[in-house]
Amino acid sequence: VGKRYLLLCHGRLPRGTWLQVGAPLRLLREPVPGGERRGGTVRSHAVVCEAGGRPARTAVQVVAHLVSNKEGQEAYSLAVAIPVTGRTHQIRCHLAYLGHPLVADPQYGGCQPDD
Repeated sequence: VGKRYLLLCHGRLPRGTWLQVGAPLRLLREPVPGGERRGGTVRSHAVVCEAGGRPARTAVQVVAHLVSNKEGQEAYSLAVAIPVTGRTHQIRCHLAYLGHPLVADPQYGGCQPDD
């Protein structure tokens, strides 16, 4: 049995089927002053989905759709995610890549200005 994560993301993901996200992931590297002897860069805590990154796969299935008010202006999806590979921030980055960042995730776009 693999790991399964319950998550809440912004927007309405399609319900009823497993979504397979296969965007490659790359850790961002930042220059370090005086770090030339050690390669001059360090790993940051951010990941981007882009060609040339390491292979990554996540399976996502929506469990329910939620709305925050009667007008249905704020829609959310409650979902289960299964990381097939185990990359840093994989689920967070893949959901943001789909345009549905996790709720309250400031690094990958899940926070609104008034959060």
